[in-house]
Amino acid sequence: MRKRKIMPIILFVILAIIGFALFVKFDTPRKFYLNNISDYEAHNSFAPPVEWYLYSKQSIGKTTFGYYSGIILGLLGIIGTVATIFINLLPDNNKSNGYCNILKHVLLLLLTFGIYYLIWIYRTTKYLNQVKGVQQRNPTSKLLLCIFVPFYLIYWIYISAQLIDKLAYSKGVESNIVTICSVLAIFINIIPPIIMQDKINIIATAINT
Repeated sequence: MRKRKIMPIILFVILAIIGFALFVKFDTPRKFYLNNISDYEAHNSFAPPVEWYLYSKQSIGKTTFGYYSGIILGLLGIIGTVATIFINLLPDNNKSNGYCNILKHVLLLLLTFGIYYLIWIYRTTKYLNQVKGVQQRNPTSKLLLCIFVPFYLIYWIYISAQLIDKLAYSKGVESNIVTICSVLAIFINIIPPIIMQDKINIIATAINT
């Protein structure tokens, strides 16, 4: 397995280890403070002195934050590790014709917290510059606009879907995804990249057959 594929796995494993370490560090003191508070407020025979009660009240927030942070980071690390290994087992993308395994595409969209979405915007902008008769778009500037300009992503999806339709038509492939992608971009913006990549895959497959 190549280095660029191993590195994400290593990072997710490290994240899982950090999460587990935080969980272990804060689990015991959190339970201790909770027991102190519970015993004192219940006025039972195990009630600690008022000083311990006040100290527990002051400390419970910090330990609770560390406890749940550990759980969240640990789960993200485990899920990310498993998902990355699974994704690496899927066929590689064929960047020359824009093809990307659709299952890998969906998993990356869902599991990379928006990072892959940005990479996909850059690649797709560059890929669609092959459409004849339209002005070339700079992938870097379009990516930056999508990141920093509110609602520009909706416009980018609208234009890119148009270009996909034009490219499909020039290759003899039926395509009419502009309307559905534009509408979904407003309400569920993770769906248009799936529709658009699927159409690009159909174009690439049609060209290669």
